[in-house]
Amino acid sequence: MLAVAPERGTCEVSGTSIETLAWGERGKPGLLFLHGNGGHADWWRFIAPFFASDWRVGAISWSGMGRSGWRKSYPPEVHLAELLAGAEATGLFEGTVRPSIVAHSFGSAIALKVAASPDGARFGRLIVADNGARPPREDPFDNRKPWTNPGYTSLDEGAARFRLRPEQRCDNDYLLAFIARRSLVLRDGRWHWCFDPDADRSRGVPFSGHSGDVIAAAQCPLDFLWGDRSSLVPDEVMAATRAVAPPGTRFVTIPDAGHHLMLDQPLAFVTAVRALLGAGG
Repeated sequence: MLAVAPERGTCEVSGTSIETLAWGERGKPGLLFLHGNGGHADWWRFIAPFFASDWRVGAISWSGMGRSGWRKSYPPEVHLAELLAGAEATGLFEGTVRPSIVAHSFGSAIALKVAASPDGARFGRLIVADNGARPPREDPFDNRKPWTNPGYTSLDEGAARFRLRPEQRCDNDYLLAFIARRSLVLRDGRWHWCFDPDADRSRGVPFSGHSGDVIAAAQCPLDFLWGDRSSLVPDEVMAATRAVAPPGTRFVTIPDAGHHLMLDQPLAFVTAVRALLGAGG
């Protein structure tokens, strides 16, 4: 599926260029994939093509990540606007049914805030991948050391240093290698990670976790999909999520998968998402 090239484009949100990827025909049911913190739209390159025959599929890179532009600050409102603009730009609202969202980790924190807003009614479903009802930490980035990485002399050198956050076992080395090489950009003669190292400090508490109130207020149906060995979604988090989730919310566990469940079990992930969406939308 990595050989299936996406349509690449951009849209502008508050003066910053946002990277977009798309697959499938316009007019089919829309499906938006949202990546986690420090990731980029190419994380979905080996997942999205499985849906392109039945859906118009889109993915974006959040500002400060991937090939999207950087900002002086990243208040929550800009990411909510990026989600909506990316769905519009990739044609996900052009179908006859409301588009759905599949969002991983940090991306799901943003998607849940959209779902709990009046714009949530514009979407048919939100599938939250490996996240749940976790209270915000007070100062999650205050202890982070200043960024001092000078970059790498070659793409191979940088890719060899790629690590998942949080760290976990992943047996699909070819997927890690692909993502690693798409996670670096050449700038000033050296290869650098394609994310803004200062962005997290200005995002702050709103995206370090989210309350049960946000989940309970969703204006579209929710589903939760998580890895059974995830370090971020232990049993107590999922229990808290079940307690506040709206009636009809479905919960699915992916066996032998950590936080980055689409890397650990890509085919099981695709099968679960397709079952939750229902064929064709």
